[in-house]
Amino acid sequence: MRYTKLLFDRFFDKLFHSEFGNRSNFFPRILEMQRFDQISMPRGFLTFTTILLIASLIDFTSLAVNGQSKNTEHTLKLDENQKGIDVDVHSLDWLVGRWVGEGLGGDCEEVFLPIWNGELMGTFRMAQEGKLVFSEFFAIAREDGVASLKLKHFNPDMTSWEEKDATTRFPLIKVEKNAAYFGGLTYKLESPDSLKVWVAMKNAKGEVNEAVFSFKRAPFSTPEATPKESTESGK
Repeated sequence: MRYTKLLFDRFFDKLFHSEFGNRSNFFPRILEMQRFDQISMPRGFLTFTTILLIASLIDFTSLAVNGQSKNTEHTLKLDENQKGIDVDVHSLDWLVGRWVGEGLGGDCEEVFLPIWNGELMGTFRMAQEGKLVFSEFFAIAREDGVASLKLKHFNPDMTSWEEKDATTRFPLIKVEKNAAYFGGLTYKLESPDSLKVWVAMKNAKGEVNEAVFSFKRAPFSTPEATPKESTESGK
């Protein structure tokens, strides 16, 4: 019930501000539209059926979540004292697979394992000039009603960047069709075999920029294939 109310609140906020300016202009504007035969309904009466009809034209999945702000061009961040949202990991099954590509000036591979026992987990590794630079192990974890991508970074010798019991956490902010926005981290499936990933990163001056990773889907049967080789072979 609370979720339904939230959807309608967002719908009305979007409707009022985009079409009528604010809530106080709503019914006067409806009456004005009626006078010019733009709509046909009894004066001063907006039926529930009409509300549902208008609502059906709104893509609720693209509405902003309360407490979010733009972080970089392609990433979002939560406002202070706000938390992320929950999700059924099966709605993110479009991420499952092996992805190879480039990012941070090196060759990259990201693997999302098939969902198993309600868990979505995976690995990432980056290499330069044929040598491993670092790797990651990650999982989309659900705690206290919030889904987050939690990961640990590892050097080539498997020593961790984070403290023993610590992880780097990206709370989930918004989910759209074939797109998932975590705090400072965005995944977008641009085509069935093309995945873009944007990560917000802070430089030495404290400025926030974004790094982009461009991936292509690759089969698991050719583990030795580099991103360049996979692209040239048309896979």
